[in-house]
Amino acid sequence: AREKKLGDRGWVGDVRLGWRLRGWDRHDSHLETTMTFVQTARGARFVSARDDFGQPAPLWLLARVHVRQGPRALVLTAGDVAPAPYVGVADQAVVDVRKVLPRWRGRLVVEVPGDADQLGRVLDQAPDSYRGIAAVTTTVDGSQTAGSPTHIFLNRPVYDPLGPRGSQIVMSHEATHVATGAARSQMPTWLLEGFADFVALDHVDLPVSVTASQILAQVRKDGPPATLPGADDFNPRNQALGASYEAAWLACRLLGQRYGEQRLIAFYRAADRTGSTAGPFRSVLGTSEQAFTRQWRSYLRQLAG
Repeated sequence: AREKKLGDRGWVGDVRLGWRLRGWDRHDSHLETTMTFVQTARGARFVSARDDFGQPAPLWLLARVHVRQGPRALVLTAGDVAPAPYVGVADQAVVDVRKVLPRWRGRLVVEVPGDADQLGRVLDQAPDSYRGIAAVTTTVDGSQTAGSPTHIFLNRPVYDPLGPRGSQIVMSHEATHVATGAARSQMPTWLLEGFADFVALDHVDLPVSVTASQILAQVRKDGPPATLPGADDFNPRNQALGASYEAAWLACRLLGQRYGEQRLIAFYRAADRTGSTAGPFRSVLGTSEQAFTRQWRSYLRQLAG
């Protein structure tokens, strides 16, 4: 239809964009996207960037966005999605993170695409890549460059049905990723994700039988996993994805109980610096990953009853 409308006057071109959200992003994001143009008597005119030619595009080029600012968070929503319901949750997430990481003074930018297709286009992924994921924290342009703006992207089909408590836990989890620069970290995934849940659940008044119901049911049926969760266990297509997150959280919860919150934080930061837990287990905690894994497996059996 577009080809018929534009005729031989229309053309597409790859355009290198650079932008930042003033007052919120400290550095520019850079992205190459494909735009449609039309030749007019006065020269080329931009038509749209919404057509998918296999290139990602920022949300603000894909739809009309609504912007709402809170004391600690900025929310951008696409199309008819109102930003107001997300602002308070994002603001509270900053408060939650600062209870555990008081030296972090950052703020959040939350982007809310209208649907899974838009989310996939923004993040340069297939629409079903985040089928079971409520939110993703990543650099805006997908780069690993230090200082690249990091935003939280919500997957509305999964996030919106969670309800007040569940949506707050997810937002606080993602805010922890922002606070610790997790989008660029090479540490083992179990620690990265488990620590984010440790922060998000730190002040949530729910029993472990609820917050870890999937992994505990798995332990009752098959016994505890032989190893801490690996990167493949956190693949969005993993049918036991929820149990993997819970197992990682319980590992960090056990570390916090045995060594204290401050040593857990020190362990996390050391693993972030080195990209490994092997050295930090020895230097920070005075143990080994093998010894801790045995303790964690015993802990799971105890909690499962």
